[in-house]
Amino acid sequence: MAESAVNFECKLTEVVQLRDHKRTPVAAWLVLGEVVAVHIRKDLLKDLLKDGLFDTFGAGIILRAGGPSAYALVAPESRFDISRPPGVNHPATR
Repeated sequence: MAESAVNFECKLTEVVQLRDHKRTPVAAWLVLGEVVAVHIRKDLLKDLLKDGLFDTFGAGIILRAGGPSAYALVAPESRFDISRPPGVNHPATR
């Protein structure tokens, strides 16, 4: 089994039992945590000395695409950009 190239170290903050539309508890739980550290394989950080951006496409990320067996690969040809609305200033864009 291969190791993950990216790991999030978390501390448990809350465990919530989910409810159905009638507010009746169901046998499912939502587990929330605070990320306290991130470990990323160094070769996946572009231009580490300049900005250290994560190489999303180089990481070979696979995601669930719905259904019992559907998955998708995050690839450069699937990339698109969306401009932020005026006045929105997010730390990642600074």
